[in-house]
Order: sequence, then C-alpha cells, then structure tokens
Amino acid sequence: MPMPMPAAPATRKTPIGVLILGILVILAGIGLLAVGGLLFAAAFLMAGAGGQVGGLFGAILGIIGAVFVIFGIIAVLAGVGLIRLRPWAWMLTMIIAVLSFLGSLAAVATYWYLTVLWLVIIIYLVVVRKEFRSRPAGM
Repeated sequence: MPMPMPAAPATRKTPIGVLILGILVILAGIGLLAVGGLLFAAAFLMAGAGGQVGGLFGAILGIIGAVFVIFGIIAVLAGVGLIRLRPWAWMLTMIIAVLSFLGSLAAVATYWYLTVLWLVIIIYLVVVRKEFRSRPAGM
C-alpha cells in the first residue's frame, strides 16, 4: 500500500499593491544608500582638504551619511519583508511611514504631495494588515 503524500503547504500570493509598495521601499532604500555613500565620499574629501572648517564639515557629512546608510539598510530590509509578507515588515514599514508623514508635515506647504503620499501608504498598510498575519511554521 503506497504511503500518502503529505499535503503541500498552501502558499499565499503577495497582493499586487503590497508587491509594488515593497519594490518602491527597496528602491527608496537603494537611493538612501547611494546618497549616504556620496555623503561619505564628500566627508572624506572635506576632511582631507585640511583645516578645522573642512574637518568639522567632513565630520558632519560623515554622520549624516551614516544615518542615510542605516535608514537605507532598514528600508531595503522592510521592502523585502513586505514582499514576503513578514509580520515584522508591516510594523517596520508603518513606523517608517508614520515618521515620514510627521516629517512631511513640517514642509506641507511646499511638499504637500509627500504628506498625501505618506497618508495614503499608512491607510493602505492598515487595509492590508490581515495579509501579514503570522503563518504556521514551515510557510
């Protein structure tokens, strides 16, 4: 008598909106990494120019570059997690979206479209929250 084959775990398909958002978050992270790298390069050039002013501006640019690199890495990880429907990625992206929304409020008169964009992303993440439920082991 043949042994019955165990049923394959059902795979969930990433909703197209979440896939697009994940790709955009990854692209934003890559952009942040590039800007951080450029700021690091500028910091080394300014520090190498000598003098107290060059060294001070170089240090400031280096710190800002490091912040950009850290946020870039976080954004890339969040985007990959979104595409894979990881519960932690929903929370991480929501934190990024809320902080970005609050930051865009400071310049709402000039960059009103960013404020609207972040608000739409927050609302969308709330709507698709159920897609990020924890899955049984092995999925």
